[in-house]
Formats: sequence, structure tokens, C-alpha cells
Amino acid sequence: MPSHLYHSLEHAGKQKSSALRTRVDEVFDRLRLKIDAGVNALIRIRYAFVGGVIALLIVSVSLMASGVVKFSAFPTIEGDILQAKILMPTGTPIEKTEQVVAQLKQQLEDVAGPLSGTQGEPVVNAVTVNYGTNSDAFESGPHLATISVDLLTAEQRHFSINTLKQQWLALAEDIQGP
Repeated sequence: MPSHLYHSLEHAGKQKSSALRTRVDEVFDRLRLKIDAGVNALIRIRYAFVGGVIALLIVSVSLMASGVVKFSAFPTIEGDILQAKILMPTGTPIEKTEQVVAQLKQQLEDVAGPLSGTQGEPVVNAVTVNYGTNSDAFESGPHLATISVDLLTAEQRHFSINTLKQQWLALAEDIQGP
């Protein structure tokens, strides 16, 4: 043993253990003996034990697959931001893209107006438009735009974001490009 450890343990045998330390050691010794006895029993019936574990795994998976136990790895959460990504034909001038964006913003106001009336407050906090960008297009230019709509939080809204999206899409279907 290294000398620095030898000297530190030299006095350990001479000290009397406290009552608390003795009690804790006794509890851990009893626990270790119980665990040891349980492990020895499982070793004697190891094939039955492994078969039982596999059977339990199969039952657990089948309960989730059959729908008896509901499971969702990532539950759907109602969002607060709605985006409209605009992709016009390449070569479309920025003026035409701006007209389409203005039309979509007006249609958004037409849809959000009645929802704001039933809500009692404006449901749209802010509308941001980015020209020349569309994360789905993998290109840039004056024929692209992204409209981001910041809504009231899901806890404050009395409607689903999908309701607003469906109504806005219904109005936007008649927009024509150049």
C-alpha cells in the first residue's frame, strides 16, 4: 500500500465506531444478505426467470401496439406560430410576390377577424414577412416569401391553430401566380 494511504489508515482500527455507523452497517449487511439469497434463488431457476422476463416484454409491447395502453413518444402540442411559405415560379418579379403576400395578409385578417370577435381580443399578435426566403425551397430570390403569424398562446386561445390554418388555406386556394 502507498505510504500516504498506509498512514491514513493506521489509526482506523484504533477508533471505535459510532452507534449510528454500527446500525447503518447492520442494515446494509441484512440487505446484502437478502439480495444475495434472492439472486441465488433466481440462479437456480434462471431459465424460468429469463423466460418470464421475455414474456413480460412481449406482453408490454403488445399492449402498446394494440392500443390498450396509450403511448405517445412526442405528444402533439398546440403551437403559437403559423407560417405560410410562398414559392412562385422562378423569374417572378418582387412586385408580384409583394401583391400575393398582401393578398394573403388580407385573407388572414378576414379569417382572424371573426375569431378575434369570439375570443374577445386580437388573436394575431404580429405578422412578419421575409422576402427572398423559403426554407422548403432550397433557393433564394424575389419569387420566394415566408409569412410568419404569431398568435395568442395556446392556453389563451379558444380555438385550435388548425382551425385558423384550414380557413386561411380555403381562402388562399384561389390565388394565382404570374
